[in-house]
Amino acid sequence: MPNEFNPPGIHNYWKNHYISNLTPEVLDNVYKYWYDSPSPLTEVHLEYLGDALKKAGSDGAFSHRDARFNLNIVSKWIDPSQTQSNVAWTKRFFESMEPYSSGHYINYLGELSNELLAASYENPKYRRLQEIRAKYDPQGLFTSLKQGFVTRA
Repeated sequence: MPNEFNPPGIHNYWKNHYISNLTPEVLDNVYKYWYDSPSPLTEVHLEYLGDALKKAGSDGAFSHRDARFNLNIVSKWIDPSQTQSNVAWTKRFFESMEPYSSGHYINYLGELSNELLAASYENPKYRRLQEIRAKYDPQGLFTSLKQGFVTRA
C-alpha cells in the first residue's frame, strides 16, 4: 500500500533473518552489503528485539522466540531496469547471512519458498498448522498462502 515510505512507483524486494547474536562477523557482513547496495533507496533494518518474544505465551504460532535481533533487508529502487541487480544483491546478502540466522519472520520473507516458509515455524508449530489446515480447509479453498506450504497432514 503506498504511503510516505513507499510512494507509488517504488519497487521493493524483501528478505529477512532472525539473528541471535551480533558478532563482529555479522556486523562486518551487514556493513559490507549495505555499503555496496545498488540503490540509495535500499534500507537495512537491524531491529533489537531483546527478550520481548520470550515473554509471550509459547502456544501461539509465532516461533523463534530466542531471536534477539531482526535483520530486514529492504531493497528499493525506481527504475524497472534495475530490478535484476537489486533482487540479485538482496538474494546474495540474504544467503551470506544464512550461517548467522536463527530463523525467519514470515511477514518479511519476500519471495517465498516452501523451505523458507517451513523454516519460519518450529517443527511442532508447523505440524499444528498442517493439522488445522487439514481440519478446516480440506479442499484447499484458502489459497493466500503459497501452494503446498501447509499441506494436509
